[in-house]
Amino acid sequence: MEQFEIKTITPVHVGSGRFLQNKVEYVFSDRSIGIVDERKVFDLLGEERLKQWLQSIESGTSIAVFLKPFVAKLTVDMICSRKIALKCDKEQAKSQSSLKEQLYNGMGHPYIPGSSIKGAIRSAIYNQELLKKETPINFVDSRGQQVKPNASVLEKQLFGNDPNHDVFRFLQIGDAYFEPNSTVATNMVNINIKQNGATKDSSKNQLVEAIGENQSAGFTIKLNQKLLSANVRNGQVRNAPAYLNSIKSLFQTINKNTRLLINEEKDFWADFENDDDAVAEYLEKIQSVLDEATKCSENECILRLGHGSGYTFISGNLVNQESLISEYDYNKIVNIARPENEKNYNDYYFPKTRRIDEHIDLLGFVKISAKQ
Repeated sequence: MEQFEIKTITPVHVGSGRFLQNKVEYVFSDRSIGIVDERKVFDLLGEERLKQWLQSIESGTSIAVFLKPFVAKLTVDMICSRKIALKCDKEQAKSQSSLKEQLYNGMGHPYIPGSSIKGAIRSAIYNQELLKKETPINFVDSRGQQVKPNASVLEKQLFGNDPNHDVFRFLQIGDAYFEPNSTVATNMVNINIKQNGATKDSSKNQLVEAIGENQSAGFTIKLNQKLLSANVRNGQVRNAPAYLNSIKSLFQTINKNTRLLINEEKDFWADFENDDDAVAEYLEKIQSVLDEATKCSENECILRLGHGSGYTFISGNLVNQESLISEYDYNKIVNIARPENEKNYNDYYFPKTRRIDEHIDLLGFVKISAKQ
């Protein structure tokens, strides 16, 4: 397998699935958050106090308050396994009830799974391939029956009907492991379109652990063209698509998609630039990512993945492509995508929010480079 480097241009969060409880599973110290280590706490308390500890957890009692009678001069290092640097206002962070944890391996390294990288690549290719269509998308299954709009129908048409016939089975991507202590805690907010324009909205904030910007890790990519060609010859897959001719072809397609979506994003938000300083700053931030994508060599690409990527980047913004989506299908897709309690937003743009952190940084952008 070929060796590559992934570098975070902005913070990146791929979640473990755990929401850690404030004061019970993590504590604050200066400009950092300490993650409570149950083993360390147990060693301090002893088995005889285990029941009391469990009762304190159930009642939501602060671990520091609970330990105070038992431990003299308690410090964060005495009860925590690792620290996360705060990339947000400490008081805002302390007011939140939970922290969305970054994914870690058993050795304490935060990482981005190869499946997440491959999924983001697949989404980028999916978008570019659909944009080649000269007629509106027709949502029908393999029997020609009209179905509810969904990505799986189109993916089968583009990539193969099942995993055994999917062209992406010939692209193998390894996990990217970052150094311990390379994560930050950031406060996620929204830019929200309201009746009086677009504005920064902190009503739905969330504390998230993410791999910090400018962090690098090595990983592997293997494009098995020999096996792909053999499967084309025996009819297992329909054809060898141009984007899988080489890693360079793949990166070129990814970059084309990133530049397209950022330019569409710029055009959309330009209409709201004077509404709020946050919108103007958001435009500056996405321009800086676009500059990175424009500078990429043939052995590099800019990709977006993980939490906070947003509907536009995940879906390719195809729902707003009038040449591909009929007004009838557009309305059906919006009704499916919007929660039941948000039907009163039908007169607004879709999507009407963008997830950012409190410093207007966008999550999820990485640069992938072939190692020389």
